[in-house]
Amino acid sequence: MVLTVESNEQGQIVIPAEVRDALHVTGKTHWQLEVRDGAIILKPAVVIPREDAWAYRPDHLARLEEAMTQARTGQILDLSPERLPRLADQSHE
Repeated sequence: MVLTVESNEQGQIVIPAEVRDALHVTGKTHWQLEVRDGAIILKPAVVIPREDAWAYRPDHLARLEEAMTQARTGQILDLSPERLPRLADQSHE
């Protein structure tokens, strides 16, 4: 899809509804803007609040993947209040 749009004096443009529909973008949206080879490339962006950024660190994602693999293979961990003190003791061994 190629469309021509106009910018105003402040450099703002309106992203046409048909483009937003094609990208499944609704409401207020953050965009990633890239300038490449004399062109502007806009992509919908996901902005993660700083306080949630830890969940996307490679070490956390690796632990999450390991937990998902264990769950898929039927491995479970009993985290009941009665079991937690024993797990804590085992982690210090």
